[in-house]
Amino acid sequence: MTKTVDKATPTKNDTITYTLTIQNNGPLDATTVQITDLLPAGLVFQSALVSQGTYTSTTGVWVVGGITNGQQATLTLKATVDQATANGTVITNTTSALSADQGDTVAGNNVGTIGITITAPVGGGGSAPLPGPAPGTILKKGDKGCSLDSPATAGIPLVSLLLLLCLGALRETERHGRTPTCA
Repeated sequence: MTKTVDKATPTKNDTITYTLTIQNNGPLDATTVQITDLLPAGLVFQSALVSQGTYTSTTGVWVVGGITNGQQATLTLKATVDQATANGTVITNTTSALSADQGDTVAGNNVGTIGITITAPVGGGGSAPLPGPAPGTILKKGDKGCSLDSPATAGIPLVSLLLLLCLGALRETERHGRTPTCA
């Protein structure tokens, strides 16, 4: 079995997606296969999608049913990081084979474990405000603070100027022989 997660470092309230793929490596067909994948504390179940069988979120049991030799089956779980989960918390999700009618010759591949670490949102977490004009301040050419030496940027809020810089406006101003400045 293989297990993946789409976000290894989500923030509170982020939705993450676990994907579990199981495969019957034979040599026999497997019948009445059941897998356990109960979401751990810190995650709130949102939805499940199975390629076959049924999944019960309250028990974490995926009743897969039969899988022929070489066949795969997939379980996709969506969950939201609980708002009460502290930043820095590591949440480990473990999946294991619960049962099948046939014995397994390679029992070591019947467990899938993956961890995520809860992080603070970028620019969040109670950090001190950045020095400079107050948020929403409109800067004009010649004002004390950060600006671009271009009449085209006069009257644009500082946050928008910073986003424009990040998105390539810096290259545009340099192309026209103007240089960004901070007074």
